Amino acid sequence: MDIIEPIVDSYRAKLSKKAEHILSTSIPEQLDTLQRILEDPKIETRYQEDVRNHTISTIAEYERVLEVITSANQAKQVEMEQALKLLFGGGLNGKGNEEKGEEASEEAASSSSKLSTKDSKIILGKRKRKSSSATSLTLGAKDSNLSIELKLTDSTGDTDTLKPEEMEMPVIGINLKINDLAQLLKPVILNLYDTCVLLRNWIVLLIPKVEDGNNFGVEVQEHCLQQLKIIEVEMLNLFEYQAAYHLERATIISKIGSSGEILDYKQYIYDADERQCRKLQEAAHALRSSYNALYRTITQNYDKITAPRGFSNNHLQLY
Repeated sequence: MDIIEPIVDSYRAKLSKKAEHILSTSIPEQLDTLQRILEDPKIETRYQEDVRNHTISTIAEYERVLEVITSANQAKQVEMEQALKLLFGGGLNGKGNEEKGEEASEEAASSSSKLSTKDSKIILGKRKRKSSSATSLTLGAKDSNLSIELKLTDSTGDTDTLKPEEMEMPVIGINLKINDLAQLLKPVILNLYDTCVLLRNWIVLLIPKVEDGNNFGVEVQEHCLQQLKIIEVEMLNLFEYQAAYHLERATIISKIGSSGEILDYKQYIYDADERQCRKLQEAAHALRSSYNALYRTITQNYDKITAPRGFSNNHLQLY
């Protein structure tokens, strides 16, 4: 006990200085910060419509790119099927097939194709275009010396059109409007949570030993501890709600990717983003109320908190 007591006293003195700084400086500064946040356009009601429109445009762009990729893949599939028909469609035995083979050779030669007698290779494709990203695929029959090398290029001559091999699967990103609002409030939420933790630790070390009678000041301390704990839980819930929102949104968006024809999924995302925006805006107003309640609770009961049994009998007085 003789060793521990000085450590406790030193820690209590540090907490007391921090508590005084919080009450005199930090909380007023945070209230000023909150006032500026509440005047930000992101807190206005019309910002909810901006959030909704952002979601609509993001999903629409996702569907557009997905449609382009699907169309390009279908065109490539048709091209490969035609090549396979030429290679395996009836073989090259017989007079009729020989004529077909000669016609295929002439057509291949006219489109920059090559055919050899022994190790035959036909390159099928459209007119040659200068493209460094074109790829090729060689197909050959088991019992034939005929092979086909397919040059896979884009189906149009527009250089601005993405080639199938260059396309990446589209993604639906987070709603940047909501993310901006959440990042605006996050520092204030963290600061309030840390403030409550520090003040609770400070008050706990000011609670005197249990005695009969004259416990009104201790009851005040316990009441203040309860209020601080309530605010702490509220701040933690705000983080949990934000995390739950992202998880819920990701779950529905994954369904949009596999079941895009179900319009209710998209409508749900529109409404969910708008609802989350409203919750964050309400949280901004709740933060100011929490700071005000915290400040009033501590300052109005400061004497009972620091001297729960009066100054004459208080052995923990820091002044």
